[in-house]
Amino acid sequence: MDSESREMFQKLFDKLDIMDGRLDKMDGRLNKVEGRLDKIEGRLEILEIMQDRTAKKLDDLQLDIAVAQRNTRHDIHDLKDEMETVIEVLKMNNLLTIQ
Repeated sequence: MDSESREMFQKLFDKLDIMDGRLDKMDGRLNKVEGRLDKIEGRLEILEIMQDRTAKKLDDLQLDIAVAQRNTRHDIHDLKDEMETVIEVLKMNNLLTIQ
């Protein structure tokens, strides 16, 4: 191999070494990015769990409110019936004038 070829190959090897160094730096940066993405993914999973739990609590609360509303309507209906009974008893005993 002549000196010109050796010099050309040496330049190529030098450039390859430079490129290899750059690629190593890029690998380091990508590893840092992957680490950050892993942390973000972990946090996102926690948020999803919290959101699911909150949604279940909201569903439970909505059910509790619906049951309470039904019970309240039922109680009001019972009170209305009882009040009508009291009024009729008072009318029968002439303690309330008929209107």
